[in-house]
Amino acid sequence: MEPIRNLEKRLFHPFAIIFTVSAEGKALIVCVVGGKDSGKTAVAEALIKELVRAGFKVGALKHSKEGAIRLEPEGTDTARLKDAGASVVGFANRENVTMLTLSLPLQTIISVFEVLFDVIVIEGLRGSELPKIAVDGGDYENVIARVSVSEKSWKRKLKTVAKIVKNAKEKREIALIADDRVLPTNRFVNGLSMRLIKALFESLRGGENASFGALIARFR
Repeated sequence: MEPIRNLEKRLFHPFAIIFTVSAEGKALIVCVVGGKDSGKTAVAEALIKELVRAGFKVGALKHSKEGAIRLEPEGTDTARLKDAGASVVGFANRENVTMLTLSLPLQTIISVFEVLFDVIVIEGLRGSELPKIAVDGGDYENVIARVSVSEKSWKRKLKTVAKIVKNAKEKREIALIADDRVLPTNRFVNGLSMRLIKALFESLRGGENASFGALIARFR
């Protein structure tokens, strides 16, 4: 049996994937990771469009290992407020409020986003345990899809990811995917599949208390 780590590198085609998803009311988080100039921003942008089209309110974060950057121009009123020591600087008018600088820990900001949005798309955080879309061939944890912007059909995979998110937000505990299509199921199929997969995982060492499981099968 080929290790799951090797199988997931070729997700989605030509495998059928059966996996469980848990949603506890908080925003779902998806990271888009990859090397420099791999197309991460293009993939994150296309994913956000698909999620918004599916009816979700989406928050986006850009994570970088580089030093501090300024979003407010030097010498402006907002820059002066920031330099005075404010942790959060925003600009408000009759139309909206724009947050320019939040000098807060990343996890704090994510916690705020979890309350405000249905889905959070983060460009970066390759070393985290969060679900990821990999835009290159790197070895990352918890990869749910691999996308190459050089492929003509790469945006179709993002449509599938959006469907997966929708299933999770609707608190469907299981989704069946063949190649890059989410298969229609009913309550009987969902219940039967869940019981079989849960029994399989619970019979294996390390799978007794898992909250998320993935079973990947190659049919041909």
